[in-house]
Amino acid sequence: MPANTPLTVCIKKVAEMFGQNAQTCGVISSKGIGVNPQLTAGAAFMTHGAELKIIPRDWVGNNK
Repeated sequence: MPANTPLTVCIKKVAEMFGQNAQTCGVISSKGIGVNPQLTAGAAFMTHGAELKIIPRDWVGNNK
């Protein structure tokens, strides 16, 4: 996807690929830091690196 693609579009695409509801997913970095979904894909990559994970929001704040 182009770097200027909103991260929410990326979340939706990946969530659909894994049969998840994008509205109930969050993104974290490989260090466990939450990623602001209002970023663009390029900004998220530059700030947090390529190892981003999509997780159900009910996992946010848990050490699972």
